[in-house]
Amino acid sequence: MAHRGRINLTEHVRDLGASAVGATLDLLYPPNCPVCEADLDREAKPASRFVCANCLQRVERDEPPWCAMCGVPLDDGVDLCARCGQTTIPFEQARSVGPYDGPLARLIQLYKFGGERALAQDLAALLADRVVDEGMADRIDVVTYVPMTRKALRDRGFNHVERLARELGDLIDRPVVSTLRKTRETRPQIELRERERLDNLKGAFAAVGPLPWDSVLLIDDVFTTGTTVRECTQALLDGGVEQVYVATLARTAEDTY
Repeated sequence: MAHRGRINLTEHVRDLGASAVGATLDLLYPPNCPVCEADLDREAKPASRFVCANCLQRVERDEPPWCAMCGVPLDDGVDLCARCGQTTIPFEQARSVGPYDGPLARLIQLYKFGGERALAQDLAALLADRVVDEGMADRIDVVTYVPMTRKALRDRGFNHVERLARELGDLIDRPVVSTLRKTRETRPQIELRERERLDNLKGAFAAVGPLPWDSVLLIDDVFTTGTTVRECTQALLDGGVEQVYVATLARTAEDTY
């Protein structure tokens, strides 16, 4: 990408400082992969500071044929999955890195619940590959993300999706903006059945104001029934956006989708 060739003195100095701190910490605490606990090989490819190359290579990636709308794998000759064929879909296209399983699921769990915030860099790199390969990066004006309520933000300490989106924005050279707010507390979607999920999030998101962008990339961590991203997409459209693309780290397995 074009931005990788630019030299920013402030960022360069910051990176040098981070490298020096990292080198010191490596001497005191030899780094291990958070997934398999193997020693990290700094010379291995693909390069990563936080996850071993073997675990990154073992992340299962979705491949076509897949649903033209949500990206769930399908048999050859089928354009839409049963859900997308029977539901009004407000977004243009949704894609995930792969199924919520194996190393990818473990990385998301460690990042979201285990306090491993530095994993945002590796997860964003996986997501960037998907976004670029699908041509989404060239179609969107800005990147945005699913918001949290203030209480949820206090409880978790950070918005893991926002951090992921900001890392992704750097990689694909697109600005990251806050476009949505969550209007009320909701129950965790994982606790609910599909009908309950719909009722739980109905009208729970709103645009922060008139939105001046034509096309937006919406980021979330896991695509299950699609309720969250559909509600967020509708709020973005109501706010003035014309097209919404969706990218998530993982999707639930096909038999639970």
